[in-house]
Amino acid sequence: MRRAAAVGLGLAIALGVLVGTGATTRLWRAAYPHLPPRMQAVPYRLRALVRSAATPVALPPPDTLGATVAPPPTPAADGRSTGVPTGVPMGAPTARATVRPFATVNVSPATAPAARSATASNAVPTPSSMPRPLSAELGPLTHAYQTWNNCGPATISMALSVIGLDEGQARAAVRLKPNPDDKNVGPDELARYAQERGAVTALRAGGRIEVLEALVAAGVPTIVETWFEPDPGDEMGHYRLVVGYDAAARTLRMADSYEGPNVVESYADFDRDWRAFNRTYLAILPASRAEEVALVGPGGAAMWFDAAATAADEVERAPDAFGWFNLGSSLQATGDPAGAADAFDRARAIGLPWRMLWYQFGPFEAYGAAGRWSDVEALAKANLANAPDLEESVYWLGRAREAAGDIDGARSLWRRAVELNPLYEAPARALRAPDAGAPPSP
Repeated sequence: MRRAAAVGLGLAIALGVLVGTGATTRLWRAAYPHLPPRMQAVPYRLRALVRSAATPVALPPPDTLGATVAPPPTPAADGRSTGVPTGVPMGAPTARATVRPFATVNVSPATAPAARSATASNAVPTPSSMPRPLSAELGPLTHAYQTWNNCGPATISMALSVIGLDEGQARAAVRLKPNPDDKNVGPDELARYAQERGAVTALRAGGRIEVLEALVAAGVPTIVETWFEPDPGDEMGHYRLVVGYDAAARTLRMADSYEGPNVVESYADFDRDWRAFNRTYLAILPASRAEEVALVGPGGAAMWFDAAATAADEVERAPDAFGWFNLGSSLQATGDPAGAADAFDRARAIGLPWRMLWYQFGPFEAYGAAGRWSDVEALAKANLANAPDLEESVYWLGRAREAAGDIDGARSLWRRAVELNPLYEAPARALRAPDAGAPPSP
């Protein structure tokens, strides 16, 4: 047994040393999900020893702050919305409110709950209106400690184990992470994998604690995306599975692939970290319970208007980088890239964690739509200086090169993005487009 382990370790070291070559990279990708965690870690620890302990490259602040920011929607008496961001076919857009650097959104704090009331009426029943016990726990699950850099596959495996569809994190990793270096498995990718396994999913942003309570009480496994700091200054995105709550103690219990099966946090501490991802959550149901998807709450425009209103309320009371970032993400999703770009500017001016854009890509989308390709390039380069294998940043750098007229450079970067993650559709679409290489319109 010891000899086999030694041979395996030697193989991992050899692969780690040679991982830069094409053939060895393919071999490593095939072997990686099935190796013990310590062997998986070998190449990456070797890299860390070779590289100097450089200070991470910070995300650059904007050169100038925009002059305007769009207010979030204010519901009218007929249930439609006024103050709707440009491009959203609901109500009429209103003039933007001029703001100075670090000024707050020009809305009343009452806007957010009013918007929630208007949008929640579309969901029957609403999670917050459902009767639920003071405490509840999810049914039996198989806890999985993640292997190296495998948070997403481990967490989706735990969630699927609740409804009898789990096939193990190694198999999940093969589908979700064909590249072991992939730093981000997005919640949409987790949802796609669960659907492939036969589940019904609902991916939402702008969540609330009472929604998580209702889902636990109904026996619905729910993954949350949160901020995580395993070591001081080493902040990153992380998935957890919500498995219980105690309303009297105001605590949630989670299965965590890194910290263990019984992580308990207060509502306040949990929400602080959840907020960094605009309170994103993924509910997973067996196909036999598809009609219960209403438990999750409204999606689409209603969800994003609600999330924008919540973020606007938060930056009105205590403006910080996460609040402005959430406002930008929500406005971008409702079709207001100009307002989103302004909110992202404010988040950047305050200062974002250096890994923030490994997981969330709203600034790339908003700045690209606004024709601010120099911002797209600066942010993508900062990301790639810290981690050269971020396929999303490689793709957006290609978009910036395309806008500058460097067609060959753009296509080379898109091919690299596809190589890094063959499941990533955006660069593949860009390469297939008949007008690929034509500078995009702002």
